[in-house]
Amino acid sequence: MSTGAAATTAPLPNGDDNDGRYTLGHYYGSTKKVKVPELDHNARRRQRVIAEIVEAGRRLGIKEDVIRTNLDKMEALLPELTPDVNKMRAAEWAKLARDVNQVAMMLVVIKTSYPGANVGKIVSRAPKTLLQSPEQLQADAAVVRKVLAGAPNADAIIEEVPYLMSPPALAQSLSNVSRWYNTKDPVAMISKNPKLLLNVEEADLEADPLYGDAIYVEDELPELQRRALSAAAAAAAPMVAARTAAAAANIPPDVAAAAAASV
Repeated sequence: MSTGAAATTAPLPNGDDNDGRYTLGHYYGSTKKVKVPELDHNARRRQRVIAEIVEAGRRLGIKEDVIRTNLDKMEALLPELTPDVNKMRAAEWAKLARDVNQVAMMLVVIKTSYPGANVGKIVSRAPKTLLQSPEQLQADAAVVRKVLAGAPNADAIIEEVPYLMSPPALAQSLSNVSRWYNTKDPVAMISKNPKLLLNVEEADLEADPLYGDAIYVEDELPELQRRALSAAAAAAAPMVAARTAAAAANIPPDVAAAAAASV
């Protein structure tokens, strides 16, 4: 019996741990952990994005060192200004990085125009806003505040849905809310739930029979024809939106006209 017991009893391991327990490390080699270098995916992604912006800036005649330096300054100024080509084209980021002082001034203009809004959230969701002139943004803000005068949280609405800083876009969005929800007071409705607009705009877009096709068709157009098409659409949209809003969203005609004239 003693021989059988001795045969079935294994000696305690004499590894570095010396804790009397067997581990996989005792059977397969060293128990020391192997340090695997971690890849900083965010840093690598940022490098790719900046390289794309630098290339776009080169085509615009903007020096690489200016773009790299100012992108760092912009991000230090406001962390939400981390470059992201999913939010704005690389060429537009390059234009924005051309003058960091202009960016700082525009941040102040946005804050003074919408004092109750979080500027960081606005520019994070709509960085293209910073490419406007201060005069245009202030003029648009005056129209927007007049249209949203009945909302107790106008700044919160703009913070949640920054594209409404454009009077034509605001007029069209209110018209869509009136049409989809059969309401004569779309301002009151969006003041209760600003995110409602995001759902309405997506649904309205998908209901368009050309949804998903127009982008590809436009890519096939020659450059000059595409520019002409964009210019024509931009010229017609404000007046159409203003008339639609005045008729369907119960917006005073003078406000709708001001929205069209502000563009």
